[in-house]
Amino acid sequence: MELENSKTQHKKSENMYVCVNCGRSAPTLYKHFSSDVLKLCHCKTEAYRHILYNTQIQSLWKLATIFLLCDAYRMWVMEKESKPHVGTVREELVYLELEWGFYLMCLKALLGNAVHFLLLAVVGYVMDIIFNAKRESFPWKKLFISLILTSFGKIFFIPSILWRQGSEIGQVTDILITVFVLVSHIQAVKVILSSSTCLSTFQVLFTYAVQTRVEVLLNMMEF
Repeated sequence: MELENSKTQHKKSENMYVCVNCGRSAPTLYKHFSSDVLKLCHCKTEAYRHILYNTQIQSLWKLATIFLLCDAYRMWVMEKESKPHVGTVREELVYLELEWGFYLMCLKALLGNAVHFLLLAVVGYVMDIIFNAKRESFPWKKLFISLILTSFGKIFFIPSILWRQGSEIGQVTDILITVFVLVSHIQAVKVILSSSTCLSTFQVLFTYAVQTRVEVLLNMMEF
């Protein structure tokens, strides 16, 4: 009998708290990692919203540039791997060709990401008018900032490319990283526009499909 009572008390102590937003029980309100780092046990959407709205982001353009370079490097390597190796030429010409090719890929990555972000904002604006007509103003700036911040997963393209050494597992890791970035974008759209998961997923996947098509068309063009 005493053993059963101790088990019951232990179960109660494991779920002492209840989140006022989602109603889920939890043993603690948050996890304390350091003096500056806290992690909520539940309601991660609210935590996401707190970061995007209440955090002052410094040097956003530097982050955007880093993510863009990572994306361009991935596209550049993929293009080089898809082309057959042609005879030997002078080393200086090879260097100039590679340098020009990377700059060109940076331009393509910029155009592709611009199409993705702009189209996602336009689609979100239209959906917001249809499903959330009571909103006073559309959060254009917050949406663009959140999309840039949630592109941090693109950094993982660099170690993925450096470590795969032409193996097939590199393609798998690239797919997983892309899925991670898209899921992060879905979460950002869901938080900023207060839309449902299904609607946010549709917006992100639709605009990503358009971005992919634009990048394919750009690669077909000869510069």
